[in-house]
Amino acid sequence: MESLRDCPDCRSAGSVMGGTCQVCFSEGSPRPLRFADVVAELEVAAALARAGSTVGVAEACRRARSLLERLRGQFLTEVILAPPGTPPVPEQPAPELDPVHA
Repeated sequence: MESLRDCPDCRSAGSVMGGTCQVCFSEGSPRPLRFADVVAELEVAAALARAGSTVGVAEACRRARSLLERLRGQFLTEVILAPPGTPPVPEQPAPELDPVHA
């Protein structure tokens, strides 16, 4: 059975099945996750908590956890486990900055 994933366009949790979002019908490949996406979801949870919504907070926390797990996997794949020189990690170290001009 195919695992469901969140839609990168409309951000509906678990709505992408067979490459198509069942909510907004987007068919694109998922865009890379950004830390800002996780922060935005945490801000939603915080706003819901301030408003006193217990059900909404729980769902927002589940989405934030899912985003964090995806971000961790993306980081491991693209940075930690990637062969040397594979973007986004440069092949050569950055040149040393002159401390006087930094």
